[in-house]
Amino acid sequence: MVVEGPRLVEEALHSRLAPELVLVREGSDEISIRLAQELAARGAAVAEVSAEVLEAATEVKTPQAIAALVATPEWKEEQLFPNSSAALLLVACGIQQPGNLGAILRHGEAFGATGLLALRGSARLHRPAVLRGAMGSLFRLPAREGLTEGEALALLRARGVRLLAFEVEGAVDLHDAPLEQPCALLLGSEAHGVPDELARAADLRVRIPIASTVDSLGVAAASAIALYEAARRRALSRS
Repeated sequence: MVVEGPRLVEEALHSRLAPELVLVREGSDEISIRLAQELAARGAAVAEVSAEVLEAATEVKTPQAIAALVATPEWKEEQLFPNSSAALLLVACGIQQPGNLGAILRHGEAFGATGLLALRGSARLHRPAVLRGAMGSLFRLPAREGLTEGEALALLRARGVRLLAFEVEGAVDLHDAPLEQPCALLLGSEAHGVPDELARAADLRVRIPIASTVDSLGVAAASAIALYEAARRRALSRS
């Protein structure tokens, strides 16, 4: 995957992902040069290139001063469930907007999710726009992508987690949902919601109470609220 900018390259390095190739723009800032030198000392191939070459190698029109090719993290199923009694999974159901998916990954790491499943139809996890939105969380939060609805359902059922489908007209308020138990939060796209197969299989359909004048929350905001409540509830159960 292509990691762009000094902050994300440094995040990858701190997450023990070793870049294989590093491109640094001619006349770069001191931070990027120092980072390139550190990566070269660790065995990465470093090339100083023109701004035009760096632009051609990345997806942004005005790239930052450094970019790196980094091996994609590979996560085993067990890493998404490090402790079956504390499992807290995020399931991205057709979330195509990369910024939203990146933000969900970031919220997941911030509030103690154990992993994320991105179903087919969601944005690819390793797109630069997702990486930017996740701000390094994709390097550390176990995640798998490309699952069908049936594959995700079989995996979650085999692990004994409760399925909580988040819907605008869910039957149960968030504060009544069993978030302190092992569970998976099913998050649908804003256009289509949670897919019917998963919604029917869910143990509960959960809503986040909001003012009646507001149609709905964005999926990234909804994930942050749900994850914060799960973290708060779990902290109370441990005290």
